[in-house]
Amino acid sequence: MTFLIVAAVLVVFGFLCCVFGTCRKILLLFLKGSFWVVAIPLEVLYLVLAWWWLAIARKAKGEPVPPAWLFALRRGGS
Repeated sequence: MTFLIVAAVLVVFGFLCCVFGTCRKILLLFLKGSFWVVAIPLEVLYLVLAWWWLAIARKAKGEPVPPAWLFALRRGGS
């Protein structure tokens, strides 16, 4: 039920973005923030729980180490 309410609010807000330009900027800012709220915990979980196991297994097979970051965001040291 909560998902439907959030979806309805986003649809209404999206309609307002088509009418008013300022709402579009706010929506884009909200979507970027939502992405980071989801992406950062996933990155941390991947690095802590999975990446190093994959790296050890691939090194043992003689394959290259997998990328350290799940999302293709240019970060230093990957």
